[in-house]
Amino acid sequence: MNLVKTESSRQPAVCGHRGASGYAPENTMVAFRKAYEQGATWIEFDVQLSADGVPIILHDDTLERTTSLGQPVRPVELTLAQLKELDAGSWFSPEFAGEKIPTLEEVLAEFGTSLGLNIEIKSTVGFEADNGLEQKIAALVRQYKLEDKALISSFDPFRLASLNRHDPELRLGFLFENAPEKYPPNFDPITVAQSLNAVALHPPFRAIDQTLAERTRASGLALNTWTVNEVPDMQRMIDLGLDIIITNYPDRLVELLRK
Repeated sequence: MNLVKTESSRQPAVCGHRGASGYAPENTMVAFRKAYEQGATWIEFDVQLSADGVPIILHDDTLERTTSLGQPVRPVELTLAQLKELDAGSWFSPEFAGEKIPTLEEVLAEFGTSLGLNIEIKSTVGFEADNGLEQKIAALVRQYKLEDKALISSFDPFRLASLNRHDPELRLGFLFENAPEKYPPNFDPITVAQSLNAVALHPPFRAIDQTLAERTRASGLALNTWTVNEVPDMQRMIDLGLDIIITNYPDRLVELLRK
């Protein structure tokens, strides 16, 4: 699955952000299925570990917001069996009661043959830096033979560097925020991405202008953006020639592209 568009395929790919998370509880199987039904060709999701070392799909540092636990407990404090007891759907709507936290393997097994997979490695202050998450993601991607369909991204360049050392053939995307105060002086995301042997740059859409788009294209990197939910912003990203547009509302982008 080629990330950079060719002249014969100028439209961006549609990627469901945590699935079709505008319509279903984020990072659940029902959200991923809905994204596929709405015409997305990619899904984006977040991976971290359970206490017993199983890669699971969850965005937040804690289980408080998106599960029935409702407490600031970190997923790494519970085993997979304990995590599977939680309801990950009711917080969004009663119709999704009983949805479970998926494992990475469950997602790869169901969607690996039908969708591109943007796998984000979660890494925040206090995160266990050497817990083997990168190696476990790589092993599952290899097990399911999805090297050409998976794009592994992170805001943390150290995570990406670790993965690149472990398996230099896997494709990486460097995420960064539109927050200059968080980065050292003269920070250049393209240079960082190239130093990591990444194949893609993932800025937020508000950080993208014609200059960044042209520089990224000239560098040979794909340019993928998040999280674009309003039609005027989608149109601006299309006009700038983005490769992948990540959105909570895949149907909106699909409809816009059809026009």
